[in-house]
Amino acid sequence: MKKVYIETNGCAVLRHETYRIAEYIEANDFEEVDNPNEADYIIFTGCGVTCDYEDFAINTIKKLYDANKDHAKLIVSGCIPSIAAKRIKEISNDIVLITNNDMPKDFDTVFYNKRNFDEIHHNIDPKKHHSDTAEYGRLNDETIKDYKFAKGIDEITGHTRSVDQFNYSTAGRYLWQKEDLFEIRVSYGCFGKCSYCATKIAIGEMKSVDEQTILEQAKTAKEMGFNRLMLMGDEIGFWEDNGKNIVDLINDLLKINPDFKIGIRYIYPDILARYYEGFRPLFANGSIYYFCSAFQSGSERILRLMNRNPNLEPFVECMSDMAKNNYPVFRHTQIIVGFPTETDVDILKTIKALQRCSFDYITITPFSKRKGTKAYELPELPSEVIEERMAVLNDWFELNRSNKIYKTLRDEYIEEKEFTKVLK
Repeated sequence: MKKVYIETNGCAVLRHETYRIAEYIEANDFEEVDNPNEADYIIFTGCGVTCDYEDFAINTIKKLYDANKDHAKLIVSGCIPSIAAKRIKEISNDIVLITNNDMPKDFDTVFYNKRNFDEIHHNIDPKKHHSDTAEYGRLNDETIKDYKFAKGIDEITGHTRSVDQFNYSTAGRYLWQKEDLFEIRVSYGCFGKCSYCATKIAIGEMKSVDEQTILEQAKTAKEMGFNRLMLMGDEIGFWEDNGKNIVDLINDLLKINPDFKIGIRYIYPDILARYYEGFRPLFANGSIYYFCSAFQSGSERILRLMNRNPNLEPFVECMSDMAKNNYPVFRHTQIIVGFPTETDVDILKTIKALQRCSFDYITITPFSKRKGTKAYELPELPSEVIEERMAVLNDWFELNRSNKIYKTLRDEYIEEKEFTKVLK
């Protein structure tokens, strides 16, 4: 039996596709191994969303090639083949590149034996295959203190919400460490035309998965005893099938199992605001327990340069309403710092928007100049300016994170005397 080693440095969506590759390999009678030196084939799915991620992917490809270049065939897939094909081929012309759009056809050419790639849906075990590219689990002294505090509260009250709040507010670790998570891919690609996004070059235009395929996977989740679903896609808010939208889809999933807790990764701010009245009861009763919606900047001027909707106010008002009503939903966003021509005033506008939105977790990323995008032609800010602004945003986030954790615990779970006891 031929052996295959698989690794990724990808985002949540690419990780999902990587698990799918692993399931496909097994379905076609190949054995997955944990050591690339034992493999006949090595598959690496790579992310190139920023220069740092691209560099990490290229270094990983080189490491994998050097580890087994005389034995295994190295296949590189994901977004990185469309973004950095020249750099990959500089390592070796023997490396096989498979783009996102060509996955079904090209993987079937190499591995097909019993089942086609398009027949495979892989939904569980989101921890597998991932390279150590990020700071998941790296906690400073202040964060460790917060964790001990949250754990102490849970021990007193018998709840788990305290540690849940900590995890959602700390390095995004929570999502792929949960063992009860069942992922369903509901869309591919994106309608957006953001001026900075190299990923769009790799993933292409938006395509919805048909509802029947999604519902069949949800039925499998119910049969297997999963209550937590994560709807996956590069932009799932634009999902549609036979006149139905994303809210209709979620309501149909809840007809299969009213106890499903549903996460959304990812949804565009405009779409969330457009369907907010439909989402509201699902937020209020906890049927939607998590979403990630990246608004990137609070500055209208910067949003125009990003080729995004400059009117962020409807989205901010929705987030403010959720915070005011204390809906039990963990809210995640993404921010770009240092976009060309950004000023201190633009950063202040972003912080003000963040304050009103009350997110549980914020991914803060420095601007990365990417070839093939419109933003590539704009003049870059000095690196020291970007570093200073990153430090300001990170300091603000750390303070916001701690305040949110402590407020959640004070308001919802403990009496004053118990709070004082844990603090000691």
